[in-house]
Amino acid sequence: MRVLLVTPYSPFRDHDHAASDTLVPLVASLSKTHEVHVFTPDIISGSELRRGKEIVHEVWAGSRADLGKVRAALGVRPYWAREVWTRRMTEEACVVAARIRADVVHCEYLQVGDVARRVSQPSVITLHDVTRDVMARALSSAHGARRPYRFVELLRTAYFERQVVASATVPIALSSSDADRFRSLNREVRCVPPGVLIPAEQWSGGSSADRTVVFTGAMWREANARAASRLAREIMPLVWRDHPDVRLRIVGAGPGPGVLDLTDDQRVVVVGRVASLDDELMSGSVVACPTVYGGGVLMKLLRALALGAPVVTDVATAFSAGVGSDVAALASSDAAFADRLRECLEAPQAAAALGARARAFVRANFGWPIVSERYTAAYVRARELTA
Repeated sequence: MRVLLVTPYSPFRDHDHAASDTLVPLVASLSKTHEVHVFTPDIISGSELRRGKEIVHEVWAGSRADLGKVRAALGVRPYWAREVWTRRMTEEACVVAARIRADVVHCEYLQVGDVARRVSQPSVITLHDVTRDVMARALSSAHGARRPYRFVELLRTAYFERQVVASATVPIALSSSDADRFRSLNREVRCVPPGVLIPAEQWSGGSSADRTVVFTGAMWREANARAASRLAREIMPLVWRDHPDVRLRIVGAGPGPGVLDLTDDQRVVVVGRVASLDDELMSGSVVACPTVYGGGVLMKLLRALALGAPVVTDVATAFSAGVGSDVAALASSDAAFADRLRECLEAPQAAAALGARARAFVRANFGWPIVSERYTAAYVRARELTA
């Protein structure tokens, strides 16, 4: 099948956010069974373009025209979308779709939603979250002069998201809970969880001489920064009552002042960007995946589970991934989260057994060949609906 994949982010290099774990391997996997063309304005070098052409059938480098912050903030589209995706990019993507006679146009991320709405070909769009919820949380945490701006962004986002979900032939959500939210707008919505590369090496008890709780994530993201703060300020003090020697290691690019301040306690170590997140996860005694917003940690959770590491996470996060208590240690409160961390630290053999079951679970449900088959089914359905 000839697929035009439209994305604001290049699938041919690493990023300091989840695109490295989702988009990059997705394109490589789809290219094994489909004639994939990629349209993106995010090609920054000739070497990257050449690498892309080694992976997919053709790369179409869209315009990198910058609207500027003022123009991006105006109009009916939310700023976060217009900042990275312009009307000109949408027009160019539609021209490419017609030129190559695409069987289906696959859009990644809501930012490119206007493409899914405007192309004449069947469209599939992957929605990486319920973005109106993200904007609502941003509004709730805004203060002063930023609150009116956040309110307008929420209204524009809700309107844009409804338009895109309703217009796309087959929308795809990454979790069943998100799919349920979108189903009232489009009954064709499907849940296709992100794929995970299963590392050859498996967690085997941590490599550190000291017992260590590990938390990873792009620290420049507010959701991750607040989750790290919750872990350090609310949960770990409960663990330290019984195990004062346990260290907390916070790993990820771009930690801001709020995260760096967590090192006021010498047992907390904040690490910026690292060469390998897997190495960090492998070295820990247990991996903590807390959340403040009720989501946003799906890839962090699956990455740790794929390594076979024992993981403690919130019930809501586990539910979004279909993860049960036989795969991860689940908690419904700060106190319960601390209890689960203590149990993993105090019973390393049981923790290792939990991690082994987790690795098998991820292999069976989130391997990239399985995910690629699910996308193919979505493509077939989109073509049926527009035949």
